[in-house]
Amino acid sequence: MSSKVRPNTSNMENISSGAIILIVDDDLNYLKAASRCLRNHHYQVLSTTNGAEATAIAEKNQPELILLDVRMPSPDGIDICRQLKGNPQTSEIPVLFLSAWEDSGSKLEGFAAGGVDFVSKTAVDEELLARVRTHLSLHRLQLDLQQRNEALLQEVEERKRLEEQSRRQGKFLHSVIDSLPYPLYVIDANNHQILLANSTAIEHGVTLGGKCHQDTHGCAQPCTSSDHPCPLEEVKKTGKPVVVEHTHKDGQGNPITVEVHGYPIFDQQKLVQMIEYTIDVSARKQLEAEREQIISDLQQALEQVKLLSGIVPICMYCKKIRDDQGYWNQLEKFISENSAAEFSHGICPRCVKEKFPDVKLP
Repeated sequence: MSSKVRPNTSNMENISSGAIILIVDDDLNYLKAASRCLRNHHYQVLSTTNGAEATAIAEKNQPELILLDVRMPSPDGIDICRQLKGNPQTSEIPVLFLSAWEDSGSKLEGFAAGGVDFVSKTAVDEELLARVRTHLSLHRLQLDLQQRNEALLQEVEERKRLEEQSRRQGKFLHSVIDSLPYPLYVIDANNHQILLANSTAIEHGVTLGGKCHQDTHGCAQPCTSSDHPCPLEEVKKTGKPVVVEHTHKDGQGNPITVEVHGYPIFDQQKLVQMIEYTIDVSARKQLEAEREQIISDLQQALEQVKLLSGIVPICMYCKKIRDDQGYWNQLEKFISENSAAEFSHGICPRCVKEKFPDVKLP
C-alpha cells in the first residue's frame, strides 16, 4: 500500500469523516498501514488480526464500514462476511473485501456472501480512501433513505388512522344530525346553496344543491321583509347567531310558522357557511293568538262592568243622589248609569197601605 497520501477536502470526505471503521486482516503490516491512512483522515479505526473476534467486535461497536481480508486462516473472510450478514445486529454494515490478487472466483463468492466491493491491497491510499468514502456515503444515504421510508410509512399509517377516525366521527355526526326531529341544513354563505341536509329537512322539501329560499318557502330571491328577514343576510350583517320567524312549507306543502335559528361558520374570520335549523311553532302561535283573543274578550267585558264604590251623597229625605257634576238624580237613574244593574218597579206592602189604604192585601 503506498504511503503517499494527498489531502482530500471534498464534501464526501467531510460527510464521512469521523466514522468508525473496522479492519480485519491477519497481515499486521497492512493492518497498521491502512489504519494509519484512515486515522490521518479523521476516521475512528478498530482493527483485529483474529477473524473469529471480528463478529463480536462489530456487534459491540457497530462500525459504519468493515474492511475484511478475503484470505485468512479459518474462518476466512467469506465465512466471516456470512456470519456478519446472518446477524441482525450487523447485517446492515457494508463489507469491503481486501484482496492481494485479482481472483474473479473470490470476487463472485464475496459478492454472493454480501460484500459490497473489493479493493486491492496494492492500491494507493487515494483509491482506498475513495472507496471508503464512497461506501460510507452510500451506506449513510441508504440509512437515511430507510429512515425516511420508515417515517413516511408511519406518516401514512397516522394519516390512515386520522382519516378513519375522521370518517367514524363524520358518520357519527351525520347520524346525530339525521336523528334530530327538526330540519337542519348547512347553507353556503356566498350563494344560499344548501350543502348538507338531514333527513327531516329533505322530508320537508329541502334538496342538496338547491337554494334555501326556494326550497323552504318557494321564493325566487332571499326574503327582504323587515317582518321576515333572511337569517343568512342577518348573520352577514352581525356575524352572530340569529333567531327569526318565517312562514315555511311542511312536507305536504302546507304553510307553517317556524322559528329559524342561524349559526355562522367562519374560516379565517370570513363567513363561509351557516347552520340553519327550524322549529315548527305553529301550535304555539295558535295558542298565543287564542290567549290574546281571550285577553281581548276579558278587557271588553271589564270595560262593560261598572262598579259603585266610595261615598255616595244621598238626600236623607227624597233619597236623590248627587252625581259627580253636582246634579241630583233619582236613585234608580244613578245606579243604572253607574252599574250594570237594571230596575223592575213594584210596590212594597208598607207603601200599599200608605198610598192605597182602600186596597185590601191578601
